Amino acid sequence: MNMDYAWRANTQKRRKLVQSGRNQPLKQQYAMKKILIVLWLVMPLSAAAQKLDEGKFEVEKERVLRLSKASRSFERMPKTELSEGNTAQQYQLPRFNYTLPLLAVNTSPLRQQVAQKKDAPPFRNLAKAGFGNYNSLYAELFLTAPKDADWQYKVHGLHFSSQTGPVDGKNSGNSLNQIHGELAKFMNNGKIYGNATYRRDGLHFYGYSPLQSSTVERSDIRQTFSLTEIRAGYENIDPIATFQYRAEGGFYLFTDRYKASEATFQLAGNLDAKLGETSYLTTDLSLDLINRRDEVGGQTRNLLIFAPKYELRQEGFTISAGVRAVADGDSLTNQPKGRFYPIIHASADLVKDRLTAFASLEGNTIRRTFRSMAEENPFLGPNVALAHTSQLWEATGGLRGNISTQWGFQIKSSYGVYRNLHFFANSASDSSKFNILYDRGKVPVFQVQGELSYATGRLKLIGKTGFFGYNTQDLARPWHRPLFTANLNASYLIENKLRVGSDLYHLAGIRAFSPRTGAQISLKPIFDLNLQIDYFINNQFSVFLGGYNLFSQRYRRFLNYDVRQLTVLGGVGIAF
Repeated sequence: MNMDYAWRANTQKRRKLVQSGRNQPLKQQYAMKKILIVLWLVMPLSAAAQKLDEGKFEVEKERVLRLSKASRSFERMPKTELSEGNTAQQYQLPRFNYTLPLLAVNTSPLRQQVAQKKDAPPFRNLAKAGFGNYNSLYAELFLTAPKDADWQYKVHGLHFSSQTGPVDGKNSGNSLNQIHGELAKFMNNGKIYGNATYRRDGLHFYGYSPLQSSTVERSDIRQTFSLTEIRAGYENIDPIATFQYRAEGGFYLFTDRYKASEATFQLAGNLDAKLGETSYLTTDLSLDLINRRDEVGGQTRNLLIFAPKYELRQEGFTISAGVRAVADGDSLTNQPKGRFYPIIHASADLVKDRLTAFASLEGNTIRRTFRSMAEENPFLGPNVALAHTSQLWEATGGLRGNISTQWGFQIKSSYGVYRNLHFFANSASDSSKFNILYDRGKVPVFQVQGELSYATGRLKLIGKTGFFGYNTQDLARPWHRPLFTANLNASYLIENKLRVGSDLYHLAGIRAFSPRTGAQISLKPIFDLNLQIDYFINNQFSVFLGGYNLFSQRYRRFLNYDVRQLTVLGGVGIAF
């Protein structure tokens, strides 16, 4: 009974007393009313106190407090990219059994899928730690800002190290330490953002002959890569603006233990201008000022790419055409310093929302830097030659679509011609280090790639495969490039408590060349199966267990470099 109802009941009772002639004096009525009001206030309080003493709570649902809604501009409020809010206990374990020693691990917490109680705190941060065989230590930290913060930030820290490896114990150990931060501020019609990264990778050149095991000094075969990078930019995110644009600048310094360094200033931007209801003019611009130094000397490798194109966008049909202009200052490039490439893209819906056909004819200059080469093959020797790759032209065609609401697919094939295509071969003077070989001729490359995906609320499957053909001109074989690749990724969530993930990788057709003996060597096909299990104890605590290279296969991605066999890693996670 609320106060209004009690007051009306007392008033009606007083009227009945007056009508019956048994009305009390006025002062007595007022006194009785005060006593009733006091009792009406005290009795609920005493009852509530009694229930508090008993450790119980009752919530009154009849009365609802309603507040007026604040005015909001939904068109100008962009989706926050740096924070998914509550990322308490759903995350992806890094895949530690790489075919290469750890050089770059790209992990991030996934969006929270485990339902939380209404009164649970909104966990935004996550810490994980684990231990595995090969004396492996693992620690990872994610920090994110509240969704309503003016400045959005994300911090990711990672440490992973294995004291021993597949060859001669500590002589094949490796380590990775990385700290990465992002910062962004969303304004009315734009976003300003920046990020910074520091990464340090340690590994060893353990691909020496077994006969040298007793004479090799661990300090002599150690390699260390260090990366320091800073980037910042501004992006217009107004969805109804006539001009959409983005401008970004950055700098990075990449060094190794053998006095090699690469300092690069980068500028990039793009403009998307609406000319009419269906026509657009887009422009992409990038400038790389690259200064590379090693024991031999210095080298300036500047690269400017400007790509304007016209686009016609209609419902069910899109076509674009333009040109890519390139100015290349690479001293090793056996091509004109100024080059032009075609850009033609087209797509059409054959069946609306079901089947789309697409085709393109495109050329480009692909950046090849000391940093990108070391990330592809960290066993590079000192003073390697660097040159950008020219994709003279490539024609692509294919189909993509949805078989149903759960099944999706894409299949495409391409044929192109490349110049300065790079390959890897062991050094004649030291078989544990690699040189970069370039095919200076025009190399035709044929590719067929397919992808099939299946997704429901709890199960996700993605399968990819690719066939590659290289008709090398100056080289006998496409050294250390696979001719067939396939991978299958599966993830299943059971009762919001147990998550099981699996990856299967397959590479075949890899040929290697030994300059010392002149022999051509076929590397064994690679089958790498990994399994990851996460068990969520509650919304805040979890445990995980991962098994990598479950076939315990001693395969080689690069000649003379065996990978770790069965690797197990387990640990705990806590959200806060």
